[in-house]
Amino acid sequence: TFNEEEILDPLDILGRNRRARAEQKRKAAMPRAPEPLRESLATLGLDWPVTLDVAKARYRDLARKHHPDTNNGDRRAEERLKVINVAFTIVRTHLTSERLEKAG
Repeated sequence: TFNEEEILDPLDILGRNRRARAEQKRKAAMPRAPEPLRESLATLGLDWPVTLDVAKARYRDLARKHHPDTNNGDRRAEERLKVINVAFTIVRTHLTSERLEKAG
């Protein structure tokens, strides 16, 4: 066996591998979204953890983009907005109840 630290690495090939492994470990250590939120977060294009303010801002952006009035009454946009509304309601409810639990 060999020790990576003992190998000459003038092109920093091993360094890049170490950085990649460190990034993988960092991602693995990040908290995972609670199961009931995963689909809703994906719908909104959000990563966990997320704050209520960030979720609200993302919701507003998506609502503007998919609102039927801004899409000439397109039924697909309306259906997409309904899905976005449900997803935001789920995330907002979770984050609000989480905040209340911490305060109480």
